[in-house]
Amino acid sequence: MSDVNLSVSAFKEFLEALPTLDLVKDATARNLKNSTARLLTVVRDNEMADVSLLDVEELAERYMNETSPTPNGNSITSYKSRMDSAVKKFIAYQKGDSIPYRQHSKSTLDLGEDSIGTGQEELPVMRDDKAVNETATEAPVKGTFTIPILVRPQSGVVVTIAGVPDDLTREEADRISSVLKIYTQKT
Repeated sequence: MSDVNLSVSAFKEFLEALPTLDLVKDATARNLKNSTARLLTVVRDNEMADVSLLDVEELAERYMNETSPTPNGNSITSYKSRMDSAVKKFIAYQKGDSIPYRQHSKSTLDLGEDSIGTGQEELPVMRDDKAVNETATEAPVKGTFTIPILVRPQSGVVVTIAGVPDDLTREEADRISSVLKIYTQKT
């Protein structure tokens, strides 16, 4: 694999081109690029040759020490997670391997529809004007719905997100997604 270019400059070019490569959604590409760009600002000259050798934890620590105001912990966690994801995608792309995530129009949530594509079947989105927030004692909010998401089709595991506003924006959906990513386990 000596002909594979894993330099930081090739990585930056990959991030710039990511929205046009149809590997991830546009919002995901933007988030990967923006978060990674922050951590790449603290890469040293002697680390530029091979992005796979970068220590994301160390970059995050350097970034926190060199940035004013210091980003909060949730931001740093997002930056690290997104950079890890971007590096994995870049290496796989450069090697010609399959990318860990591909956008498939029938298996992504289209916020304008009343169902969620799972690739195998459609799960209905349940309108829930009486949604209850289990962590709060507030009255239910009208104009919300509940989304069942089939996470593991083999075992039938369904995650349900309640209290989603009818007018959910892409940015809000991205925020929900980034919170869920914090709970993932590395394999």
